[in-house]
Amino acid sequence: MSQNQPQPHSHSAPPIGLKIVRPGTGETTSLFGEQKRILLTSHDTEGSLMVCDCESPSCSESPLQVHSLEDQVLFIRSGCYEFHLDGERIEAGPGSVVYCPRDVPYSFSLIDEEPGHALAFVWPGGSEDYFRRCAHEFATGAPDFHKVVQIGSEFGVHLLRPEGVEAQRAMRSNAQTPCVVAPYQWQIAEVNGTRIHRLLSLEQVGTSFSLLEVVAPPSSTLLLPTRPKQSEVFFVHKGRYELELPDTILEVTAGTLVYVPESMVSAVRLVGEARGRLLVASFSGALECLFFSSGS
Repeated sequence: MSQNQPQPHSHSAPPIGLKIVRPGTGETTSLFGEQKRILLTSHDTEGSLMVCDCESPSCSESPLQVHSLEDQVLFIRSGCYEFHLDGERIEAGPGSVVYCPRDVPYSFSLIDEEPGHALAFVWPGGSEDYFRRCAHEFATGAPDFHKVVQIGSEFGVHLLRPEGVEAQRAMRSNAQTPCVVAPYQWQIAEVNGTRIHRLLSLEQVGTSFSLLEVVAPPSSTLLLPTRPKQSEVFFVHKGRYELELPDTILEVTAGTLVYVPESMVSAVRLVGEARGRLLVASFSGALECLFFSSGS
């Protein structure tokens, strides 16, 4: 970590495949009363990932369901939620990370009197089409429940009754273990004043997905090593950053998501006098391995 002076901005065009989603933009759909702002689609990520920002009304709840085709991770941005994961009740507040693997029943309710926000990472991509189909059905007025069930079955989403949890558990094999990781459970590394929080590890998820948070002091720069040709997602939770890319420097502010194919970012630089927070989702695990040893 070094206190480098900000470099001048290049006027070169952003690299092909890069996607920037600014605050308030993105396609919006509604499902079971929850607003979903789609930030990344299967088309954007060559089928590997879908990311959406979910806003839940106060005291709302989702139906009990199970997804058979994808895994998902939720980062709670605001609000206090109660999750029912595989028959267990667990609370998750701001900063908590919820991992719900495929074939594991789950539901959630927002127990705050204010709306809640969660950032959802779902892989592989494609569930945005389920959202769109259901949103169209809900837009016609009172939805036909049987039609919603039919649409869900086409996308591997099955609504359950509470008594169906045990039956679902008995049917599945080799499912990963769901978990909720609260902020006090994060593992922390420090690099010259910058704190790296490991929110979710490769070991916990059982695949190549990991989620880190970079908490940077003012006017600081974190140099990133050369990584395998894997995609990464950067989400600015707080502050204003510059991402150093080939032939250009990209400035992003709070609420902005950046999808970067093939590990193009070589440095992240916090601009300004306030401490910043940056989420980094990766499918290579290279950054996690850099900052955390396998035994930590």
